[in-house]
Amino acid sequence: MKKTFIAAVVALVAGTGTVDTANAGQSCSKDFFGNINCVGTGQDRGYRSTIGKRDFFGNTRIQDNRGNSQTCSKDFFGNINCR
Repeated sequence: MKKTFIAAVVALVAGTGTVDTANAGQSCSKDFFGNINCVGTGQDRGYRSTIGKRDFFGNTRIQDNRGNSQTCSKDFFGNINCR
């Protein structure tokens, strides 16, 4: 599940912004405000995560229903940094 979560983060921060392809075990959709909401399917049922839009500083916030959250951004060299 963590690999799927990280793959979603990398895809979002890399700038693809597409929601047409979902990760294995997840179904994702974009809401009216531009946030990406994912729900677990099959074995991952009950898991939910939300990936918010990038803020003015280029940071993206990711939260899930298990109390985990991350803020990710891309640096000058194109590296993705999450904290």
